[in-house]
Amino acid sequence: MKSKILLFTATSVLLMGSCKKTETDTKPKDFGELKTRVIYNFAEDVALPAYSDLNNSMLQLKAASENYYISGFSSDLVLLKAAWKNARVAWERTESFHFGPVKNGKYNSRMQTWPAKAADFDALLASSNPLDMPDVEKLSENFRGFHAMEYVMYGSNGNRPANDIDFRQRKYLFNLAKDLLNNSVALFNEWSAGSKNYGSEIIFAGNGGTTFKKKQDLFTVMVGGMNDLCSRLVTDNLGAPFYAVDSTIVESPYANLSIVDIKNNISSLKSVYTGRYKGSMGYGIKDLVLDKKASLDTKLTARMNAVDSAVSAIKMPLDSAIYFKKMEVKIAIDAVDSLRSTISTELIPFIKDNITD
Repeated sequence: MKSKILLFTATSVLLMGSCKKTETDTKPKDFGELKTRVIYNFAEDVALPAYSDLNNSMLQLKAASENYYISGFSSDLVLLKAAWKNARVAWERTESFHFGPVKNGKYNSRMQTWPAKAADFDALLASSNPLDMPDVEKLSENFRGFHAMEYVMYGSNGNRPANDIDFRQRKYLFNLAKDLLNNSVALFNEWSAGSKNYGSEIIFAGNGGTTFKKKQDLFTVMVGGMNDLCSRLVTDNLGAPFYAVDSTIVESPYANLSIVDIKNNISSLKSVYTGRYKGSMGYGIKDLVLDKKASLDTKLTARMNAVDSAVSAIKMPLDSAIYFKKMEVKIAIDAVDSLRSTISTELIPFIKDNITD
């Protein structure tokens, strides 16, 4: 799959002008041009590359699962786990823009419903369900996606050996990987394929598009995605297991990836705000804020740095930290909630006040 996805025709190229940012780039001549560059950059240099990376990682996951399905070798299980982790990173780095197709198509629930309860999976694996591809596609969402694969690969204690995973379980893993790939491809196509794809709707926000009649509508959705992500982290990923003191409702507990997931979520949020993804030099919402209210950017940047520091200070898996590092977890919850509050009470009103077209 190409690393660069062009969403628009020659007409739109003329409409957008030069939207790329380079080390020697000069500031756009006015706020209106800056808004246009931010919109283009989010679609073409943040969201689409992220979903392209997700697709590529899913292709690798499918290939690794097929190899392990056939061989059953420990070495192939190691490679499968690595491919699964890479796919997790790619998915979590899209979390801040899980609006539009992700929400409308319910991709999130099909790809990563949790918590994944061991007893439920054990019952399924002991059942008469053939677990062929059509059967997997008919399973309820908590038996599909990343966390179903996680439990089968890692087991309830996190270190299931390859010889403890039988042929039926390997078939289930393979079909789960194919199901993930199918959903990833469908999601990417909704963003990039056809004349009315979501990426093009973003690019033409406030300029002839049908999904976003005004630029303000799009920017409200973008900062809303940042806000929603913080709310989920506070309420679900961190808050739920912490306040309930319940390790069974931690996300990614068998692979001990809960903290890594959260770090990648915050990376996704930063990409939306800064307009930068994996070293790209694009314009982002940050540039709009700097143009009108630099003090707000200073505050938001400090809040994001505080979240990074607080989450990084949790030095053990979250399912253990909620018992033995409670203070560190609470500090992380409060840091994310402070960021959420700043987005909700200051950034969202900033968008409404300064982007009215």
